[in-house]
Amino acid sequence: MQKKNVKSDYIIFDLDGTLIDSSEGIVDSFNYSLRKNGFKQAEPKKIISVIGISLNTMFNQVSGSKDEKKIACLVQDYLAHYMDNGLSMTSLFPKTFETLKTLKDAGKIMWVATNKPDYLALTAIKGLGIEQFFDEVSCNKLEHEKAIYTKKEVINKLLKKHSPGKAVMIGDSYVDIKAAKELGLFAIAVTYGAGSKDQLLAEQPDLVIDDISELKYILV
Repeated sequence: MQKKNVKSDYIIFDLDGTLIDSSEGIVDSFNYSLRKNGFKQAEPKKIISVIGISLNTMFNQVSGSKDEKKIACLVQDYLAHYMDNGLSMTSLFPKTFETLKTLKDAGKIMWVATNKPDYLALTAIKGLGIEQFFDEVSCNKLEHEKAIYTKKEVINKLLKKHSPGKAVMIGDSYVDIKAAKELGLFAIAVTYGAGSKDQLLAEQPDLVIDDISELKYILV
């Protein structure tokens, strides 16, 4: 897919798999929760394949359980373990800091839209030293350990609040690209994250990149 310059001052980033490499911590905490609640440990590849959707849906798909109370316990134990252990296994993807700085210095207004609960997302963003680049972080919320927003709704909260006109969405999951297209955003898919490239391409993103640093030439 040919790269091109995109004229927009508003950029929305997904978090996990796009800005931060959190797969190791997610897998570790996910399997901890499965074991604690009497489920068989899952293959890392299976867990990584569902990163990006809501936690309750992830546990439903991986564990096979449809029991809402069991899923709520799985989510609760995952979140506690991830907060204590998983965040320390999280890092920025290479060239992320430099790319964000270039975009910020160029006057871009940048937001994050993530399915993570706010306390986990904000802790990760602050801990990795990229808080200063973002004007706002839109997170999911949990009610009785169940996500109450879809990714589309998480993104749309930003659009309704700021009315940016043309904006760009960047993500590694098919849910990011699907939501972006439904909301009329310019959708850029990244291939270095956890998402399946085949699933990404099936959503027909406007651009596909293999390295986050490409954004310096596409968006500036």
